Amino acid sequence: MLNATDVLENIVPISQFGRGKSSQLFERSQEKPLFVTKNNNPFSVVLSNEEFIRLSRIEENFSEIEEEIELIKLVVERSESCKRDDYLSFENALKTLGIDEKDLELLEDPEFE
Repeated sequence: MLNATDVLENIVPISQFGRGKSSQLFERSQEKPLFVTKNNNPFSVVLSNEEFIRLSRIEENFSEIEEEIELIKLVVERSESCKRDDYLSFENALKTLGIDEKDLELLEDPEFE
């Protein structure tokens, strides 16, 4: 996690890339992201490939978490609208579907997307 000092120490004007310092700057970016400025305004961020992959995975996980939250909201909403008499016990559900617990043991674990 970066703190304010890390950010301040890693602000680099874009002109530094044109002065033969690119190699050194890219080496620095392997340790901490570089915050590139152009005309004293934020322009770009240079980070290591590993950090990029890590951040990409976090973004993917946030999307998955958002989907899970929406599903949970739907389940809660539907369960609140049901009457207690509408529920089936596990045993009655199996009987209604014409299956038994041995049938369930033969099934593979489902994959969720």
